[in-house]
Amino acid sequence: MYGFANRIAALGYRLIRKQKRIALDSLAIAFGQEKSRQEIEEITKDCFTFMAKSAVELLSLMDKPVLLKRRVQFVNQQHLLLALKKGKGVILVSAHFGNFPLLMAKMSLEGFRIAGIMRPMRDTKVERIFLVKRQRLGIKTIYSQPRNVCVEETIRSLRNNEVVLSPLTRISAQAGFLWISLAERQPLRQARWSWRSEPKRLYCRVSSSGKKTIRTGLSLSRL
Repeated sequence: MYGFANRIAALGYRLIRKQKRIALDSLAIAFGQEKSRQEIEEITKDCFTFMAKSAVELLSLMDKPVLLKRRVQFVNQQHLLLALKKGKGVILVSAHFGNFPLLMAKMSLEGFRIAGIMRPMRDTKVERIFLVKRQRLGIKTIYSQPRNVCVEETIRSLRNNEVVLSPLTRISAQAGFLWISLAERQPLRQARWSWRSEPKRLYCRVSSSGKKTIRTGLSLSRL
């Protein structure tokens, strides 16, 4: 599986020139003189490899729940169980990298009621394919737009003591409010509801992947 992903990544690195140039330029700006051109190129290649591996994992495992349940490890599950005991729902906070869809799938297969806030793909046909895959695995999809519908569905899920995963790019707390900026670049809202309902907030991540297992889990850190 990963050998195929490596070949796809190498091919993409050669052919997808626009994204490659964006990645190289962005890394050069980020690292300045700290990294050499060769080091930046290696990081860019690793990014292509990581994306290819994530795509192959999704395509290989989402239609095989038995294999997915065996291959994906869910660590620190006790933090989630403890948070759900309060009956107010849980917001899982994840950076928008790592194969977090597999975390949602694993949680659903373990019996957790899980929803993910996400932006629809530009390709509606591909979006429909993955929507059906998520539905088959018991994952609820909350689209980030329309914004009012997103907020309403999120509140409803939390009131039902469900888990809501939100991939974020920026989180800041000011004057009793939680501002959530989604990775989809759409603000969920200056979310008073998060303080009214007082859901537990936990970090989650895909910490590593290997040839036999994909490790996912929670950290104890709180926002």
